[in-house]
Amino acid sequence: MCLSAVTPALGKDYIVTLAGGYSPKGNQASLEANVLFFEQVLARVYHQPIEHTIFFADGDDPSADVQYSVTPEQSGQPATDLLRQILGGGRSSPRVAYRNHEIEAVHDRLHPNPIRARLEELSRRMDAGDRLLLYVTAHGSAGREEDPFNTTIDCWDDRRITARQLGKWLDKLPPDCAVVMVMAQCYCGGFARTVFKDLEVDRGPATPLRIGFFAQQHDRAAAGCRPDISNDREFSSYFWGALVGHTRNGHRMVDGDIDGDGRISLAEAFAVALVTCDTIDVPLRTSDVVLRSYSRIPDYELPGQNTGDEKQRLSKALRELASDGSVEGVPPAPDSSSETSAKNVAGDEAPPSVEDASEADNSAAAGLDRLADQPELARLEGSIESLIEGVSPELAFAVRGLCEQTEVSGAESFEQFVS
Repeated sequence: MCLSAVTPALGKDYIVTLAGGYSPKGNQASLEANVLFFEQVLARVYHQPIEHTIFFADGDDPSADVQYSVTPEQSGQPATDLLRQILGGGRSSPRVAYRNHEIEAVHDRLHPNPIRARLEELSRRMDAGDRLLLYVTAHGSAGREEDPFNTTIDCWDDRRITARQLGKWLDKLPPDCAVVMVMAQCYCGGFARTVFKDLEVDRGPATPLRIGFFAQQHDRAAAGCRPDISNDREFSSYFWGALVGHTRNGHRMVDGDIDGDGRISLAEAFAVALVTCDTIDVPLRTSDVVLRSYSRIPDYELPGQNTGDEKQRLSKALRELASDGSVEGVPPAPDSSSETSAKNVAGDEAPPSVEDASEADNSAAAGLDRLADQPELARLEGSIESLIEGVSPELAFAVRGLCEQTEVSGAESFEQFVS
């Protein structure tokens, strides 16, 4: 699926942006900058006027609602930025000031009532084949312990829109339309569950069809909200940047046309963002949620439920992938082909005995069993890299970056990393 100026026969695109904070202190200038960049992206992609409805902070209220940095922040990694905020006690934080936002065409404030009214209006106007693109660059909160996927979009005046609430609003759109979501707020992964009725897998897919790309998992905070706009390391800057070749601040990006068909799809934009995004985020798609929910792997376990069966499956998978002995610290399994087993690396010795082969195989299995049983992601990182480095350097780069990001965000196991 691509963003483009579609013909009347294919339908019309409606764009809705939900942006800003819950108060002036929570409405950082980077959120405003994301909206301005998104407007530039839409102008580049569509080449013609489009219907773009923006809900931002306090709307058209002229009072100061944007927090911006008076002195530039020190450049640093997301982890050190976070530690500085937590431990610095304000001493290392940049001085901030407040001003009114500079977004010209704001439809209304970031508030549940006008947002719901707009979606209800679109439900009466949209025709078959039309698409709704919903972009969220705001703050979010985690769901309650008993309802973890029902995360929120934090709106102005401390109001909230829950994932379940938004799902019900989207349910009212014509069933033969499509919804595309791009979200970058904290805990936004909970909104990926809106592909199901009432967020419940056993109730089946929701209508209309909806897909989404999300900066972060349902139980993790995301990067990106800063009063200093000189730092554009956040998911949507890379995601939209993949469509136009540069990030929000003009940093060049790799060519997003991965399949060479002359167009950059949203799936390709997500892939580029996933590989190049230098943040603590662990992005996901609605397809990830669907595949996980309908997996046919026996006794499939959710993160944190690391049973012995799950360890066995991981061990077996790693053992099969590491048949060439590329996992660091694990002896190679014997090659069953006669040509390879007839000589060693030097090519001039007899093949190993059956006993030697069995011993090597058992040693490899034991090593991989130990590897699968390790809870710390950091101890797996080197093995994962060595496993795929020779096959795909690009994939190795992506995994290395994700390992670093996930380790910083507190992942405790390999299962949490891949989920």
